[in-house]
Amino acid sequence: MTTRVKRGRVVLLALLLAVLAACGGDDSDEGGAASTDPPGSTKPTDTEGAYAPQPLDEPATLTFSTSGPFEFIFPVHLAIEKGEFAKEGLTVEIVTVPANAQLAGLAGGEADIVGIGASAAAMNAIDQGIELSFFQNTHDAPSEGTTEGIWVRKELLDDDGALDPDKVDGMKVVLGTQGLASPTIYVAREMVEDVGRSIDDIEVTVLEPNADSLVALENGAVDAAHLLSPFSDDPALEDCCALVHETVAAGKYAALRSDLEDRPEVYEAFTRALIRTQRGYLQGNYHQDADVAAILAEFTGAPIETVEAAQTWYGFGDEARNDDELVIALQEMWLDFGEILSYTEPLAIEDMSTQAIVDAVNGS
Repeated sequence: MTTRVKRGRVVLLALLLAVLAACGGDDSDEGGAASTDPPGSTKPTDTEGAYAPQPLDEPATLTFSTSGPFEFIFPVHLAIEKGEFAKEGLTVEIVTVPANAQLAGLAGGEADIVGIGASAAAMNAIDQGIELSFFQNTHDAPSEGTTEGIWVRKELLDDDGALDPDKVDGMKVVLGTQGLASPTIYVAREMVEDVGRSIDDIEVTVLEPNADSLVALENGAVDAAHLLSPFSDDPALEDCCALVHETVAAGKYAALRSDLEDRPEVYEAFTRALIRTQRGYLQGNYHQDADVAAILAEFTGAPIETVEAAQTWYGFGDEARNDDELVIALQEMWLDFGEILSYTEPLAIEDMSTQAIVDAVNGS
């Protein structure tokens, strides 16, 4: 579905509010050594350090909701595969649901944690009374020289390989499944403003930011697309397109504030196991680790050859840094747009985010 930015905001807002209305009705294996250690790898230890397992007094289960097998939430799957959650007495089950159903599932008790972007829908849900709280980044910025971001077909570029401002008007851009409400609109806005144009000059096309977007871009069905690793590393991209603007790291793990306050030890166990996994398997270019690459390929559905050749990797912070600066900037952007958010005055960051879980695990 393609929508003109100028004309599409009211329709999109109505859809967002419909989702939020649905939300409001529900207030209610052991780790093994990898065959090849990635650069900087430190394998998890069971006996030493702040991130050693601290088994729960009573075993617990958490349901983790994602809208797709994206690489930025891969640490959750890898921690399951490597038995890091089990060491905490924690069972984590992954469920895949449409992006627009994740918040309703969290509010309705169908999920305990959601892996989401810091989206307008999430902020609207908070404003509507859903006690959603971001408690941990999924990842930091991608590696230097990343291929992630907005790729543009070469016919829209000037002789220097930059976006041609005279070809911006009406260009079709894929920004994921949430369009104007997605954090990727932040990247698109910077891209067009860099050449003196406005976000109102483009059209937004809604597609999954994976193979669907890649195929649409390579076939010329769209003019530009926000692509994520490993699909942004597809060698065929360079024949048709160029990376014009790198992405931002807006992924968050979120839960209900009441759950974080009532069962902090369970969410601390989740975070501690993720930190061990990230420190042990996901430092440096983990695509070069044959064991991790095989698990990642199976998880994302990308060919193993694409994964192994990837030159982009995520910075999975070894202390699970929870960065609020982008959340604040995104909120300011949507308030400036008007009509995207269901409120007109900014929410306080403490109403959207908490540092308590990460601080407890890190001993801060």
